[in-house]
Amino acid sequence: MSTESHYRFILLFLLAFMIIPAYAQNKGYSKGYIINSERETVVGWVKDRSSGIYIDLYTRIRFKYDNAVFRKKYSPAEILGYGLNNQHFETVPLAVESAFFKFRHYLDERNDRVI
Repeated sequence: MSTESHYRFILLFLLAFMIIPAYAQNKGYSKGYIINSERETVVGWVKDRSSGIYIDLYTRIRFKYDNAVFRKKYSPAEILGYGLNNQHFETVPLAVESAFFKFRHYLDERNDRVI
């Protein structure tokens, strides 16, 4: 192989690695924001909790900063809220009491935060 062929191969190889992260960045993520514990709004890419019957099992959201490769998971205790696709969610310290099929929900700072 000539030197020119080696350069072409290396150029194609590097180009492929530049395209793959750009494609993978949006897979399952939507443009959105989080509100961190310092009440700052941070814009990036948000992947919401799994929908359906398992939504209570998956309490963390995934967030990627713009132009970032790695994601970070946030629990309700770590953020005050988030939004994506024109939907906005808050985390609140929710307490639940139940007595014979009657449920009472109220806010109590002593409890863990939920979305």
